[in-house]
Amino acid sequence: MLGRALLLGLLVVAANALGSPALSQTTKENTSHALEKMRGSWGGEMGNIDVGDGVLLNDMQIEVQRGSLRAIVTMNLTASKLKNIRIVINADYLNGRIDRESARFDKVPWRRTVPSTGQRDNIEGNPLVLRIVDGKLNGVFEGDDGMKFTLAKLTRRK
Repeated sequence: MLGRALLLGLLVVAANALGSPALSQTTKENTSHALEKMRGSWGGEMGNIDVGDGVLLNDMQIEVQRGSLRAIVTMNLTASKLKNIRIVINADYLNGRIDRESARFDKVPWRRTVPSTGQRDNIEGNPLVLRIVDGKLNGVFEGDDGMKFTLAKLTRRK
């Protein structure tokens, strides 16, 4: 006789193979709900944390847009070892996909600008994963040089 857990597992596999409307609808609703909670502007001061080699993260903003899943990232940094030179990083993450309650974005180049010199170039970026936890946007730039962060929702002033 089949074990209860195995039997339930087989029923779920069979329902998925038959395209069960109830399961598909639930998945669509969860995906839509997760995406809706994520949309908007997130950001704030990052406490000048050292992200490596004396580069300090001053503040960060992420705009998660409607339509196709897109995240626009802006980071303001200071190179403390180079006479506190300001650096701005911009990244445009397109075509994200929902994986359960997380949004996943493939690696894109980051555009680095040094306002004081006008220097602009592309540097290697990292894949991005976003998720809502306790009303805040938790994220991680994945990879060996990756970084975790938490951002609050920004409110618009009237």
